[in-house]
Amino acid sequence: MKKNILKKSISCCLAFCAVLLCCHACGTETEKPDTIEDILNPRRNEQETETETSSAHLTEETQESTEYQSLFFPETNIPTEVPETYAAETETASEFVLPSETLPVAVTVPVAETETETAVPEISSAEWETAYREFLERKSFQRQISADVQEADTRFLLLYLNQDDIPELFIQTTMEVLIYSCHNGRVVYIDHFYPSHYTYNFYYRPYHNTLGSLQGSVMADGTYLEIYEFEDSPLSASGLVLKTTYCYPTRDYSYEIYAERGMNIDLDKAPELDVHPDRANNLGSSWITIPDVLEASPCIPRYEMTEEDLDALFGSKETDPTEETEETQEKKYAFR
Repeated sequence: MKKNILKKSISCCLAFCAVLLCCHACGTETEKPDTIEDILNPRRNEQETETETSSAHLTEETQESTEYQSLFFPETNIPTEVPETYAAETETASEFVLPSETLPVAVTVPVAETETETAVPEISSAEWETAYREFLERKSFQRQISADVQEADTRFLLLYLNQDDIPELFIQTTMEVLIYSCHNGRVVYIDHFYPSHYTYNFYYRPYHNTLGSLQGSVMADGTYLEIYEFEDSPLSASGLVLKTTYCYPTRDYSYEIYAERGMNIDLDKAPELDVHPDRANNLGSSWITIPDVLEASPCIPRYEMTEEDLDALFGSKETDPTEETEETQEKKYAFR
């Protein structure tokens, strides 16, 4: 029995030796475990090798996917982690501040303002007086007044409608009032309105761009004050234009009537215009009444279209000394 066991042991040893010799002959070397961990876990080195191989493989895949994203989705190519060296450089840069002496100084460049209005040259008194006189002498206003108006029923006067130093020229008749201005050295038509057919007068508020007249009918819907508000307009041909027309009835029952007609009844504007709808005298003290054209007025000077009145207002015309009349030439050469 012991012999059989011994034989089996020897045969197993021989077989093991044969396997070792065969492995050595094939060039395969087995590493000997050097530490206790190697002895207890002989496949630890193989696992670490597999882990390094898998991590390297994942790195390659990540690089490939990043390259793909950078090619087709550049906006998503944003690093999720900041390297430590880059973070350190950023912190250092954020703490660095230039001294005030080295800071760049902002240079202010003046911007040219855009001219929205055309500059109007100033006109001397001699210029506008000459322009008005020539306009009146030629009677250029006749093409704008009614044909039924007689020259004897026509007067002219100068009133300061706006706040400049040049008065406006008014042509007053029994039927209408025409307004002219001297703008850019020329006499230009502004507007016209009709005075009341009861009194033929109108109302004037100096230097406030406002005029007025009494309109309506006493027997029908009642009378009302019609206020004309003008405004300066340097870009217009006349320099003054009609802005708005207001209506202020003189009777309580007329308010509803004229409001239904769409008349501009602006009670909030009334104090600014010096109009008092709740009083018998609707106009305040800043208004001046210009009476009927045929009525003499010691307060409001009005003139006829005659040479005497033109001389009285504008002064005598100065004759050119180089121009000699026939009478002067006859006297000059009579002594020769």
